[in-house]
Amino acid sequence: MAFHKLGAQGICATIPDAATIPYFNTVPNYVMVNGARQYLYITTKKGVRQAMDGDLITLPAYNSILAGQGLYRSNPLPDNLVLDIDEVANVQNTTILYNNSIKNLAASFGYIVVDMYSFLGTLQKSYTIDGITLTAQFIQGGAFGLDGVHPNARGYAVIANRFIMAINN
Repeated sequence: MAFHKLGAQGICATIPDAATIPYFNTVPNYVMVNGARQYLYITTKKGVRQAMDGDLITLPAYNSILAGQGLYRSNPLPDNLVLDIDEVANVQNTTILYNNSIKNLAASFGYIVVDMYSFLGTLQKSYTIDGITLTAQFIQGGAFGLDGVHPNARGYAVIANRFIMAINN
């Protein structure tokens, strides 16, 4: 950190929880059949099984489901279209470890940390700024782009405001 030795100041951010972005929380892990939930069949590292609460189906799986994939054990969604509950736990635990490292390293240099992990979690409910309410809902939520991963212009502006608020504090 040569810049720090020269008196430079810094700011950094934690890593958001992947499960909070539309890419992983738009497509449900079930379809409705005659008014009842029918969980999709998914492929995991352990084999084929029905999806359960906590499994995340990726946004690209939508077209596969419309084409009938995942409706039967004989035609499950492939592993690359699913983040199963074990993978979700692994990603979340690893993210928390990285975020702790970011916070500790930033603190050792006196740098500000913007907690994007917590902030993007608030979008799961809603966040209102200047009378505009944003959520993590795909397209209609107003904060994320069409890939379901990256913020759109408004989302980036809100994130920039979080950095500005942190610097001003």
